[in-house]
Amino acid sequence: MTRPRIPVIVTVFAALVLALLPVRALADDEIARDSSERSLLSYRESGCTEINYQRGGLASAVRPLVPERFALADFPGVPEGAPPRVYLLISEVTCDRGRFPGHATSKGPYTFVIVSASVTAVEGDQRDGAYVLFYVTENRTQLAALRRLGWPVTSLSRRTTSLITRDTSGTVLGSALHVVGGGWNHDLTAMSNAPLSSVEPSTAEYYRDTPTGPQTLCFDNLVSVAPAWYSGDLRGTPFATIAYVPPRFFMYPGGLVVGGWSVTVTTGSCPTSSASPLGVPLAES
Repeated sequence: MTRPRIPVIVTVFAALVLALLPVRALADDEIARDSSERSLLSYRESGCTEINYQRGGLASAVRPLVPERFALADFPGVPEGAPPRVYLLISEVTCDRGRFPGHATSKGPYTFVIVSASVTAVEGDQRDGAYVLFYVTENRTQLAALRRLGWPVTSLSRRTTSLITRDTSGTVLGSALHVVGGGWNHDLTAMSNAPLSSVEPSTAEYYRDTPTGPQTLCFDNLVSVAPAWYSGDLRGTPFATIAYVPPRFFMYPGGLVVGGWSVTVTTGSCPTSSASPLGVPLAES
């Protein structure tokens, strides 16, 4: 899962990182220890293809769903006098394998969808990231593990299907999803319009307040990315209740992400990225 990126926020964030580089070593060590001590769950997913895109959300519908300690990211280009809108981030992912402690490897493919709001932390020591609004998954082990921690995860039907398009060398070119169940019936397709990048590490942080307190879903990625065009219709899903306009779209710019990641759920801060979090490559061979 890639870190949610909003152009203006990323520019400011990059400048802050550069300014803080001389003091980061100690801070990262402290974060790593803190995350290890407060870790609730760890697992890994590999052979994944993610369609990643952004949409505008109705601020009046999204704000009540996000704790006040987070500031929402304004979506630009709102006409004068129109209701305010904010950035929503959607990741629709199909993975070949999932490894959860105490369980046999989940051999896919299986699909999950995360809808979140891009946020900036205005208090505490949390990093900028995304606050999870909806999370649905076809993987029953993932569903049970996150529900035990208090995450409001919904089950998708096993009739959900995915079709990954590859070239003759096996390189992923696109994805077509038919999502079924949990009120999330919809279709989504994406096709890259440029070659995938080389495999690189990255991180992403997703927040959620649960009945037992705030938690963070930390992704430590090894992925390739490419720009893509996506088309879909989510008007019959819960996403439509917070969308600025009815969520039906054709040939919009988004991203295609290929690879894998390790995931940690923690009540503390996310650990810093490592090139191979579990000692073996996560990206597709």
